[in-house]
Amino acid sequence: MSALQSWDPTSYARNARFVSDLGSAVVELLAPRPGERILDLGCGDGALTKKLVDLGCEVVAVDSSAPQVEAARKLGLDAHVIDAEALPSGKSSMLCSATRSCTGSSEPTG
Repeated sequence: MSALQSWDPTSYARNARFVSDLGSAVVELLAPRPGERILDLGCGDGALTKKLVDLGCEVVAVDSSAPQVEAARKLGLDAHVIDAEALPSGKSSMLCSATRSCTGSSEPTG
């Protein structure tokens, strides 16, 4: 397991906003629809996650950085401090749309 990192949301927004901006292209490729369930791994400050919620998706956001999760929660997001390596696998009903890399998709189950 890798060491947890801590990121400052203000510094991230100022110096690394390009990460979520580039992630917008991934969102377009996935073409999420209202009601789809999405797990956003490495949600950062929630900027891209918020766009998914605004599209009507049900999003659970996770990041290993507590300050980043706090910033995401300030946007009203369902965000949690979790090490992604500790998540159970096999959640076939979730569209996995990590902001840094797309890992796959499936149709919603419900």
